[in-house]
Amino acid sequence: MIRITGGKLRGRKIFTVSGPGYRPATSRVRESLFSSLGSLGFFRGDEVVLDVFAGSGALGFEALSRGAKTVYFLEKMPKACTFLKRNTLDLDLRENTVIICKDAFKALMNFPSRVSFDLIFVDPPYAKKCLLEIMNLILVNNLLKTNGVLIAEVEKSFCVEQDLFSLELIKEKLFGQTKVFIWKK
Repeated sequence: MIRITGGKLRGRKIFTVSGPGYRPATSRVRESLFSSLGSLGFFRGDEVVLDVFAGSGALGFEALSRGAKTVYFLEKMPKACTFLKRNTLDLDLRENTVIICKDAFKALMNFPSRVSFDLIFVDPPYAKKCLLEIMNLILVNNLLKTNGVLIAEVEKSFCVEQDLFSLELIKEKLFGQTKVFIWKK
């Protein structure tokens, strides 16, 4: 279990999935990330967020706690989807969440055209090397709104160009073995 670090649900527990490939964002990473997002003007109460490779949903639940309107959780593993549903019920957030239990690539290729996001979290499994492909799908399908922000949490060794796919790199920060990129459209 981990705890939400800020907002109206601060201190509430989120049940997390354990096992190979699962690594919820640490409280240090979440606090830093959400501080950066706050300084960018996020969490006015109307943001629609997408959490790709959601796992247990730590980033999405943190966004809801801080004022996001709706979070779409995208996760293919059945065990993780069960935890997402449980956390949504425990935190009484059914009205503010959409859980999509599908492969990220297939779901992003077939996302409804009327849906776009202010903020997108992408936290792919380490060593899968799929971030660039996922980002391309997000942008080709116009899922990130103009002035929207895309955040990627990847392994320390991952390198990208400064400005990628017509996105402006705002911040790059290292947390131990984790690197976080923040891009703006």
